[in-house]
Amino acid sequence: MKQRHFIDGEEVETPLNYADLAIELNYDVDGNSQAISVNNWDWGVGDRNKQNDGYLRVKKHSDDGLSFVGLPHRVELDNEDGTSYVLFDGYTDVGKAQFFHDKITTPSTEKGKLDWLNDVSDGISFAYLESIGKIKDTDFIKIPYCINKKQNAYEIIITVLTLFVVADKIKEQISTISEMTSSAGNQFEATVIIKLVLRILYILALLASVIGLVIKLYNMLIQPVKYHYGMYVGKQIEKGLEYFGLKLSSSILQKAPYNKMAILPEKYKQTEQTGIFDGIQGVIDSTKLKGKGYYNGTFGELLRSMKQMFNAKIIIQDNVLYFEKFDFKLSTPIYTLPDLWDARYEYTQNIDECKSNFLLTFQTDNQDKNTVQEYKGTSVQVTTSLSGTVDKQLNLLNGLQEVRIPFALGKRKKELNTIEKLINEFYKAMGATIEALITVVNAILIVINVLIALIQALIKAVATIGLKLNFKIKTIEPIEVEAFKNLVEDRINMLVMESDFVNIPKLILINNGNARANTLLPTNEIFINARYLFDNNHYFSSFIGRKNWIGNQFLIKRFENIPFTFDDYEKVRVNNEMYDFEGNELKLLSLRFNSYEGTAEGTYKQQKAYATNLKEFIYEPE
Repeated sequence: MKQRHFIDGEEVETPLNYADLAIELNYDVDGNSQAISVNNWDWGVGDRNKQNDGYLRVKKHSDDGLSFVGLPHRVELDNEDGTSYVLFDGYTDVGKAQFFHDKITTPSTEKGKLDWLNDVSDGISFAYLESIGKIKDTDFIKIPYCINKKQNAYEIIITVLTLFVVADKIKEQISTISEMTSSAGNQFEATVIIKLVLRILYILALLASVIGLVIKLYNMLIQPVKYHYGMYVGKQIEKGLEYFGLKLSSSILQKAPYNKMAILPEKYKQTEQTGIFDGIQGVIDSTKLKGKGYYNGTFGELLRSMKQMFNAKIIIQDNVLYFEKFDFKLSTPIYTLPDLWDARYEYTQNIDECKSNFLLTFQTDNQDKNTVQEYKGTSVQVTTSLSGTVDKQLNLLNGLQEVRIPFALGKRKKELNTIEKLINEFYKAMGATIEALITVVNAILIVINVLIALIQALIKAVATIGLKLNFKIKTIEPIEVEAFKNLVEDRINMLVMESDFVNIPKLILINNGNARANTLLPTNEIFINARYLFDNNHYFSSFIGRKNWIGNQFLIKRFENIPFTFDDYEKVRVNNEMYDFEGNELKLLSLRFNSYEGTAEGTYKQQKAYATNLKEFIYEPE
């Protein structure tokens, strides 16, 4: 097949090493991703007078100072029947060129594929995406959270005594004010009026003191609901891909439950409240929320972290990035390997995948002891051992595979603690009483203010005849105190934290709507859970079978110099599943296609359970 090379859309002289052209398909050990790479190209001097010499095009691109701009490179193959195939469409990296006297050597990478994305994904951060308008505040989620400190017996005793004294004093004033009200039938009885005014002023001071005391007690031991910004994981990955001209397709991140999975990023700086919440840190009014809700890192870091967490397969095809489970197939296998009549196989590469210990863990946050005290779901350990009695010195099982997910688990508030219950009951019992007392006091103030108005009129009348009185009586403003609200009970199912600071970013499942109603989903601890992830996404790495999976046991086989066409290459380029001549499913691990010679060589694996004396123990530390 004849090769034709195009640089920046113009056909150029064939590279000096065109006969060595080989396309390499490299799938990772677990078959989770595919990568395409092409040999380095030797662009020869040829005829310096020919403008279509590749050497001159590459040299000019470098001389123009464009080393950080990929130079478009396309390779086409012409069949004997005149049919053309686009074998490769990407760019050659002049920045990595090697310059010789008679040639320039450059590597080429296929555009819009995984190799390319791996190279460029760490080049942007989410802060940068925000700076160019790709991420806006409307993309953030307002996450309500409540502080949940560990209470001690001393705090509980003080709370009980304080609430008792407050309640008793309020009841005493209710009784007194009722008696005085009944004695105030005659508005002009001076002694009653004076006593009532003094009593009203005392009650005003008492109410201010009581309300202030309860609020301070509340602030000190419980604190009001506060807010942080977060952002859905799927939305962030979509924004990153959009920057590179790609779209996301994922049955993991775009469908329940993980379409509701959000990241609460690190929070190191907090504002301090004034007024009745004086000294309290954090944002209480969700309309005044500031800060950022996106992941504090690069797009590449987040994509790799999610791939690690879900053990996901990533495929890029037609400008769509597929983020799916390990057994996802973009299409059914369509390539059949010819009959090789080769009985050779080995276990070595597969045996090396068997680890006697598998550990999957989320992080804990030293700023939030809830991530330690409610540890279950944070870690799972899977131990593979030999069944039966075996001499320990003959036991060949070994190794540790670790999956460390760089996020902490957000914890959901399931119940009120002791002090919250005490203050909540106080609100329920005394809230209506205090409101009733304020109503009575305000009713009496109306009568008193009428009398004060009469006295003021009298003073003015006396002044008209030249008699000046040196005192003024001001009317008393009615008490306006916001009704005691149920500030405790409605925090159930909210994100719970020990402090307002976030040292390790948290993962949570949460709805996005009215800020106050954005509670964690009841399934939060079920799906963001180490054991669940192992049972549903990582189990295939185990050599023990489960469900319809016979275990990660394979025979490793090879083929060499088999006839291979461009049509065959297209069949396996985005699907490493294939058949042998007997119809058994195989999984391609690597392939090297020499289009000049029309041959291929590669490695594949065929599933077969060969180790039958294994057992598994799963441990979830609490």
